[in-house]
Order: sequence, then structure tokens, then C-alpha cells
Amino acid sequence: MLKEMAPKPITLGEWRITVDPDSRPRVMMLELTTRCNAKCRHCFRFSVPGALKLGDMSSKTIERVLGETSRLGVRRLVLSGWGEPTVHPRILEVVEEAKSHGLEVALNTNGLRLGEMAEELCTLGLDELIVSLEAADPELYGALRFSGGLELVTDGLMALREVKDRLHSPKPLVALHVTLSSLNYLELPDLMEYASKVGASRIVVSNYIPTGTEGENLTLIGRGDQEGVMLRLGVLAFKHGIDVVKPQFEPKATRRCPFIESQGLYIRWDGSVAPCINYAHSWTPTLDGIRRTIKPIIFGDLRHQSLGDIWLSDKYLRFRLTVKTGSLPSCLDCDLRPYCTYTLTNEADCWGNTPTCAHCPYIHSLAYCPI
Repeated sequence: MLKEMAPKPITLGEWRITVDPDSRPRVMMLELTTRCNAKCRHCFRFSVPGALKLGDMSSKTIERVLGETSRLGVRRLVLSGWGEPTVHPRILEVVEEAKSHGLEVALNTNGLRLGEMAEELCTLGLDELIVSLEAADPELYGALRFSGGLELVTDGLMALREVKDRLHSPKPLVALHVTLSSLNYLELPDLMEYASKVGASRIVVSNYIPTGTEGENLTLIGRGDQEGVMLRLGVLAFKHGIDVVKPQFEPKATRRCPFIESQGLYIRWDGSVAPCINYAHSWTPTLDGIRRTIKPIIFGDLRHQSLGDIWLSDKYLRFRLTVKTGSLPSCLDCDLRPYCTYTLTNEADCWGNTPTCAHCPYIHSLAYCPI
């Protein structure tokens, strides 16, 4: 057991629900830093009220986190977050230490520094590499992400492929994560060709979530522009043997939270524990003309608490149960959404949940969590 005392049952209407006292997180997303070496046009970092606080996870916190993963039996560590993991000075040490703890390790990166560390990532045993890439055309890539960046990313991916061939190793598996918008959706077929060239086995397509009303003309959510291109992408997937994960383009009745379903959580660079990447920091997404203020949801601090105690705390258990059972309204397709004040933040909803995920685009599969 993770606690001396089992968690108290949770009341949900006529139901009294208990959690397995040996419940534990299975996946951990680790935000090593909030610094980044790119300025991508679609990034939600730029919608943080004021400015995103920049910082690196300390060595002490890293050791605490890895110790907790070993004690709790966490299976998978995802190095991702609101910053670029490869700019952290200890990135390779973290991969090495995590693998020594028996963890499956995934790295989500913009790929700009991949060429510098391709050899070591392979020899350290990295399991999965997710590279964010919006275009295979250098000019469009430069406009969306970083001028001259595509060449760096491509060189890094080709170097990685060469090392894998030399070592006769299938790892790391390579995936491309594409943020889709009206600026790049016609590029998707070319990205399939690019994926085949660099040895990627998967393409994950995620919608652009606007961070202001001026960006709403860029999102494809609620539009039909992409249908022919998505069909073409499916045909090319069969040709190249590459798996494709596609988003929804309209809110659906069926909702699923990737973090809740995988028993995952998010650890910020400062040691704070959040339920997911979407609720780790403040930001202001805008969908269907409605601007919402997302406030951080923090359930504990690893600098002062054990991860087991945080995971089984009453507030966190109630939050996970609410999302798991879908006991929350669906703001994104509610007829009253233009007039409702509840929907303007994630603090509460009309069903009495505090906090709430009622308007999260990720549970509707409009966007994909890198977990």
C-alpha cells in the first residue's frame, strides 16, 4: 500500500466508490524546463497571461522524481511539457537514469538539437522519439516554426536512422507530431513522404487550438476543408506502412482523457503535480469565438510530499473519478455556450464540479496529448 490508511470512499450520487489502495500512476510526463529554442506560431506559450515563468528542473527534484517512479512502479516516462526538453543541461543523464530504473522513456522534441545527441539517444536505449513537425517544405516550416530549422531536424532524423541501422536497433521508434491548421493541411501528403524518408513509423495529427480570436481563421475545427486531404493521407498510409492517428474535427459525445485512461500525471519543472499538460500552466484558448482562461490545477508538490500521497489524496481521486466516468457537462457543443459564464474558466461547471474539464479539447480528441 502507498499509504498506511486506505483512501476514504467517494460518494457519487447513490454510489459509494472505493479505489484500490495499491493504485499508482503508470505514466509520468516530466517537464524538465519551460525554456525553448524556437518560437512556433501555433504555440500556446504565447497566450500565457503576463508571461510563462522560465526555469529548469533542479537536480534534486529530478532525483526525487526518479526515486518515486522506482518506488511506485511507474512504467513510462514522457519527457515533454511547456518547454523544449533537449535544452535542459541534464537531458541525456535523465534518459540514462530513467532507463536504469527500468522505465520506458519517450522524448517529445522539436528536433532542432537532435543531430547533436542522436548517437547517445540510441545507445542509451530511448524507446520513442516524437518530433513536432508541421511541414516538409523549408519555407513553410520556417514561417511556422524556425527559419532554417527543417534542415537541422532532417539532418538529426537521418543521423538517428543511420545509428539505428548501424546498431541493428529498432529503437527509438520515431513519430511525427503535426499541429494541423489552414496554413499546412495541404502539406499532409508531402509529410507522409517525408516520414518514410526519415524512418518514422507513425504520424500523429492534432488540431491547432487558437490562442486568440485572430487565430480562429487558422483552425480546421468545425470546417470541412481537410476531408479530401485526410482521405488521401489514409491511402498513403497503406502505401508506406505508416500508422496515422487523426483528430476529430467536431466535438463528439464520446469523451476520453488520455491522461486519466493511462493513469498518467504531469510534473512541472518546479515539482508541482498537475493532472495533465493542458492544466499545468495558465493560458487562454479560444474556440468558437469563446475565449477561456485556463488556470493551473495543482494537486501537490513533490518537494514537500510523496507522489503516492498526492496520487491518493481525496481531491485528486475525486477529480480522476469525475473525468473517468464522464460526470461533467460538454461545453464545446452546448447550445448555451455563448451565454454561459461557467465556461469562461476551468474553475467550475454547471454540474458543480470544481475544477472542471468540461471544455477540454483533448477529451474530445480535437487535439492529442503527447502521452
